[in-house]
Amino acid sequence: MDIKFHNRFSLIRPAITQVRHALKHVLGALKISDDDIDASALVITEYLTNLLRHSFGEDQCITLLIGERNNVYTVQLIDNLEPYNLFEQNNSQWTIESESLAEGGMGVALIRYYFPDASYVTKDNKNYFAFNLYKVKRKTTLLYVDDDITQLSLIEAYVKSDFEFIPCQNCSDAWQIITQSKIDILLLDYRLKNDTCETLLNQLARSDIKARLAILMLTGDNDVGTIKKLNRFGIDDYIPKPVTKERLLLNLDRVLNKLKVHPATSTNQIENFRYEMGNVGQAHLFGSITTNLGGDIFIPLEFPYKGFIIADIMGHGLSANQVSYEIKGFISGFINSYSNIDTLADAMNQALSNEKICKGSMLTMLIVFFDAQYMYFYNAGHPPPIAIEKDGKFSPMTGIGPLMGLSCEHVYEKYCYPLKDIAHLIFYTDGWVDNLGSTLNEEKRIQECLPDNIKKGEVYAEQLWLNSQASLSKEFDDASLIVIN
Repeated sequence: MDIKFHNRFSLIRPAITQVRHALKHVLGALKISDDDIDASALVITEYLTNLLRHSFGEDQCITLLIGERNNVYTVQLIDNLEPYNLFEQNNSQWTIESESLAEGGMGVALIRYYFPDASYVTKDNKNYFAFNLYKVKRKTTLLYVDDDITQLSLIEAYVKSDFEFIPCQNCSDAWQIITQSKIDILLLDYRLKNDTCETLLNQLARSDIKARLAILMLTGDNDVGTIKKLNRFGIDDYIPKPVTKERLLLNLDRVLNKLKVHPATSTNQIENFRYEMGNVGQAHLFGSITTNLGGDIFIPLEFPYKGFIIADIMGHGLSANQVSYEIKGFISGFINSYSNIDTLADAMNQALSNEKICKGSMLTMLIVFFDAQYMYFYNAGHPPPIAIEKDGKFSPMTGIGPLMGLSCEHVYEKYCYPLKDIAHLIFYTDGWVDNLGSTLNEEKRIQECLPDNIKKGEVYAEQLWLNSQASLSKEFDDASLIVIN
């Protein structure tokens, strides 16, 4: 089986929303229909809810695996709990046609209705719940970078019946295409006009995108020193010019087969949904920022003050996710080079405005940090924080500047708020509110989701997130939430 996603979650209530969002992004990227994505989320929610009733807390885990074999995707949940086959244990007479709801009695009927082939198997002390989805055929996308127009046309004629072909004449445009599109194979000519492909290879080496690409060199430069220099970039194959159609397709097929035997796994762990904030409390993270699958970004700050950065790339899904790698790289490099976080917003804005990074992209960003008595933030077009005071009062903060990338001349202002009498701080991306689908204004939509103020800490944060959940197909943007208390 070709593994598309593999991740482990602590078996506690937030796992339901985390798994739902993983399904949304992964299945969406795999071109699964909205109806099947919604059905998958509903079935997974029913199954996990049942599993939580028979678990013993966060020491237990569950693994979500999505794999593909023979154009069929399998969604699988794996646990090592005491076996509980809900298909055999179910005594309910409830069916889809029943006119009333039955607490705890609908799960099996719903699962069988949407996925008649769903199975539950216990093997080697592990339980496997699985169901299948069917693949929509998509051509492999090949990006070819060469400044010779004749060569671009020739290669397109060779591959157009088997691949989605994208021609490109320079490294700058190629980088934008790679970060904004789903590219499977990158075919490069080494020597370009006024440049070499090393410019693009260096950019890839500083990002996480390289792990998802096959890279081939199509070049007339057979110098041993050049090849040794390029080997450090992890080139998958070299093809000397001139090349015949048969030779090119053979090399492309070999590289694709090599990729299939190296399954991709996710290193993101659900344990990251909490972040210690020192004297301020604990940050509880929900949504896209915990999966690394969308365009929402969370970066913790440790020095000189505790804090974090939350950002939202304009767009969603894989294209926004790919842009986020370059944004994270810029921020990481800045933090490692400069001790003054106060200049980050202006530096990032200038880089975007001058198109030094992420050509054509815009983003919102909130840079937040704390001392013992105050919260400080820089705001570039992002929803301002909301404070819930100890007496339950809903207190939206003010302070917002323009989106990043609009004007290189803007200087962002630093805002300051006292922490006294605050019970909860709420930070979010636009998608969290947009996905609620209400006709009310933004503040009223959020207030409708607020839990009872007697709830504290993690319980309050989890309830707020659960109160805001919509059907997956109605979630038209990446959504993230941070609650500090």
